[in-house]
Amino acid sequence: RNFRYVRDRMIQVPRDDERNRDTLVGYMKSRVQQGGAGSFVAADVLAAHYIESGLLESSLEMALLADADKGADGATLLSIGEDAIARADVRPRVERGRYYDLALRSLEAYTERHPRSPSMDKARYLLAGVYTAYGSGVNTLVLPADRAGYLERAVAEYARVSKQYAASEYSEEAYLQRGDVLLHKLKRPREA
Repeated sequence: RNFRYVRDRMIQVPRDDERNRDTLVGYMKSRVQQGGAGSFVAADVLAAHYIESGLLESSLEMALLADADKGADGATLLSIGEDAIARADVRPRVERGRYYDLALRSLEAYTERHPRSPSMDKARYLLAGVYTAYGSGVNTLVLPADRAGYLERAVAEYARVSKQYAASEYSEEAYLQRGDVLLHKLKRPREA
């Protein structure tokens, strides 16, 4: 909890200090390159800064570096995924695919690297939503023939959340979303 508070305050500094922003970002980059103690915190802060600046690839790169620390809990990857989804929803349609791509890669990395995380229910629920978006054509690089595969993954993830994490705050909504995808997207009302 204390780390998250310090991290959030550190993220606020480059956001608020326009005059010294480049110097602060340069310093954090050098801390990441040096490695050692504190480098994962600098990578975490840079990941948040880059997503706010629209530098999505750099954001994911820093999030993965922050997560490489042996004490990492994956919170940076989860945060980047969640933030990318929120930002995608307010972006022009032509830009949404990039944000969903970032969310997909960060959430898949999170679920692979931290399978016992207490936030796995949230990560899987968010990932199912990203799969639904992909299956609905949010990313124009996904061929129409491949979209059904993403919708099937969404159905599987929603089912997993509602069953494996039945006590979760996401369980009921996952159950409903699964039915929605089956009924409206895949046109299989009997399974819904």
